[in-house]
Amino acid sequence: MLRGCAAFIPVIGTNRVHAAVSHTRGTRFGDTRYLVLVMSIPVLLFASYADAFGTRELHVPINAPCTVSALIEQIRALPGGHVLPAEPLVAVNHEWVKASTEIAVGDEVAVIPPVAGG
Repeated sequence: MLRGCAAFIPVIGTNRVHAAVSHTRGTRFGDTRYLVLVMSIPVLLFASYADAFGTRELHVPINAPCTVSALIEQIRALPGGHVLPAEPLVAVNHEWVKASTEIAVGDEVAVIPPVAGG
């Protein structure tokens, strides 16, 4: 089951729209039909996070558009997700962001574990 935010786009001529958007799921609100766009977000993992998930990169399916917090919630549901703190450090397209930041199709997300230095 996908969680997070959703983009609802009114459909006028369903055949052409369905062909143009490869990952969609239809839903009805009243008499208007909408498409819910689903995107796959590449998420880079480092150090202890990569070890916990068993990979350095995840591709997380989520409804579009979504926020960083919705994406983190989706990642927490995966095996290994228990290692993420309440508010992990996240960068989108090489810039630190807040949990309320919106993620768009084509964005690259990195989840950074705590780092100690000396």
